[in-house]
Amino acid sequence: MHDYLRPGVTYTIEDFAWRARTALDEAGERVRAKYGFYCTSAAGSARCIEELAAARPPGATVQVLAMDPPPPRDSGGSSVTSARPPSLQLQEL
Repeated sequence: MHDYLRPGVTYTIEDFAWRARTALDEAGERVRAKYGFYCTSAAGSARCIEELAAARPPGATVQVLAMDPPPPRDSGGSSVTSARPPSLQLQEL
């Protein structure tokens, strides 16, 4: 997620949904490569985000307030690997 979203940044709902879907698809494919099956948690999260985005008016904006786990300081936020799925704290603007 850290490769696509940044805390403190405001995104249109369309851009946010695309970025989240792309990040979750990549995560699901990494699970498939390692374990032989796609990550159902990533698929479910992507579906949930798309449903929430579809319920908002076009051009609505959201701000990413926080991401947990936060990006590691030494990697600049890229290629984060965690044993648990990331969570986002958002604010609709």
